[in-house]
Amino acid sequence: MVFSHKKITFPCAIVDFTGVMKINVYTTHDKLSAMTEATSELVIWRNGRLATLNPDHAQPYGLLERHALLVRDGRIAAIVAEDDVPSGRSIDLEGRLVTPGLIDCHTHLVFGGSRAQEWEQRLNGVSYQTISASGGGINSTVRATRDSSEAELLALAQPRLERLLREGVTTLEIKSGYGLDLPNERKMLRVARQLADHNGVELSATLLSAHATPPEYQGDADGYITLVCETILPTLWQEGLFESVDVFCENVGFSPQQTERVFQAAQALGIPVKGHVEQLSSLGGAQLVSRYHGLSADHIEYLTEEGVAAMRESGTVAALLPGAFYFLNETRKPPVELLRKYQVPMAVATDFNPGTSPFASLHLAMNMACVKFGLTPEEAWAGVTRHAARALGRQASHGQLAPGFVANFAIWDAEHPVEMVYEPGRSPALASRCSRRIAMMLWQATPASLWQGRDDSAEAPNALRLFQTIARAERFAPQEMPGDIALLGFACDEGVRRNKGRTGAADGPATLRRALANMASHQGHDRCVDMGTISVDGEQLEVAHQALREAVADCQRAGKRTLVLGGGHETAFGHGAGVLDAFPGEKVGIINLDAHLDLRFADWRQLRDAVPPVGAGV
Repeated sequence: MVFSHKKITFPCAIVDFTGVMKINVYTTHDKLSAMTEATSELVIWRNGRLATLNPDHAQPYGLLERHALLVRDGRIAAIVAEDDVPSGRSIDLEGRLVTPGLIDCHTHLVFGGSRAQEWEQRLNGVSYQTISASGGGINSTVRATRDSSEAELLALAQPRLERLLREGVTTLEIKSGYGLDLPNERKMLRVARQLADHNGVELSATLLSAHATPPEYQGDADGYITLVCETILPTLWQEGLFESVDVFCENVGFSPQQTERVFQAAQALGIPVKGHVEQLSSLGGAQLVSRYHGLSADHIEYLTEEGVAAMRESGTVAALLPGAFYFLNETRKPPVELLRKYQVPMAVATDFNPGTSPFASLHLAMNMACVKFGLTPEEAWAGVTRHAARALGRQASHGQLAPGFVANFAIWDAEHPVEMVYEPGRSPALASRCSRRIAMMLWQATPASLWQGRDDSAEAPNALRLFQTIARAERFAPQEMPGDIALLGFACDEGVRRNKGRTGAADGPATLRRALANMASHQGHDRCVDMGTISVDGEQLEVAHQALREAVADCQRAGKRTLVLGGGHETAFGHGAGVLDAFPGEKVGIINLDAHLDLRFADWRQLRDAVPPVGAGV
């Protein structure tokens, strides 16, 4: 069982049914983390359909049939045809589609409060000026963010990130910009880092202090820009909290002159820049970003041909944000044909934020980019992989399946990449691997045939058995399932095999489920939900541990206690690590009660030597 050293409100994990009298106690996160560090061993992800998104390949989407990814130290060592796969530890993809991990290169994921009622007011005809005058608009988000603690902001941002992760996102940008002073901008960026660390996702943090003029500087935007340039930017850069600087350059934001002051301050420290530009008007913001060799110019509905040419010259990416275009019911579209003509790379992002784009779905953004802006599905895919990587300055290491690139990839329950663009909301990602993060590759739903038993309901309607009250997940989505006790199976013989024991542990989850099925369902048993099994056929013990760890963490974050059904000694490791991942910062103690009736033939000679003679003192 897992407990905390202090009283807390989150659910704790409960007993692991592993089937042995030994107690293991782990008390530090560092120990568990050290035990999961990737080794330099080559891992082969074989028999896949690889949509590499590598433009050097002739096929659309860079598609390679029946190929394998060879991964070492978190990077792709090689891509080889299935017939040329070397010997070694391997994972069979069984012909599944594999793409680069998705990259959301523009988000405002960390904030306090909600703007839902404000949106309803706007739909009922209330002007933004009226809403803002009554304390609404961006100032309401600034106020709510300032009033929230780091822990509260982290709790609010977690489910937003989880929605992106379920769609195969492995890298994302998160901006500050709702703190608008030194302590609160610091707080936002610290939360962004914690969010990424706790979820095993790669982060690109951006300082957007020049997002709006805070209430205390109303009427003195120049004074606020001085604070940004002389205090906020250099201090938080020295603290290592961000890697790029953004400015909202608009009539309702900051002027080109004020924007350039921020860019100059960033350039003096060697910090890359980017800009919210040409969204509502044409101020020459794209040319300004390009003059400073900016990573990206974002929104750009009012982008001119001069701006496009400048972006081509500087290598600046055009970041398209169709969610905001849709939500604001705009009519002016980005000049996609000009961007194609000048061969400016186009990224696509969610722009997730509370005011103008409350959509935590990169698949939806891809669909909107095609339907609203006229991108092809392949362009949309490039926009959330290799071009999004360029928008973050990571084009040499992210966004493609290619030798030398970071091994961030997603595995899909789909035949073709177009399906994710065509049907947003389906979320067919089976698994994602972010350098060292593996999620749900080995997960299987529990067959209904395991939950069978005697039906006594004809004699007494309330005489139910567990098989009649337990919910059963058809896909791994704990946040969508009822109940608050999650059963997770861990079917693996490799741990027993390495421990020189007898195999059979892999049968444990199914055997335990059959035994539990016919038990009387007492009060509270209807709170149980069967969340499936991590199933390992082969030697991938470390991969299995990581998958169990991810599954436990996801269930815990969804408010469920976790009950792991296994047959070996090792289930407590993935279980405990998952609880620690779900509740970082808490001091969690783990006691593994590993007890069973050990049935085996006795060696009577050993027994004779171990038992004292009759009459001897004990």
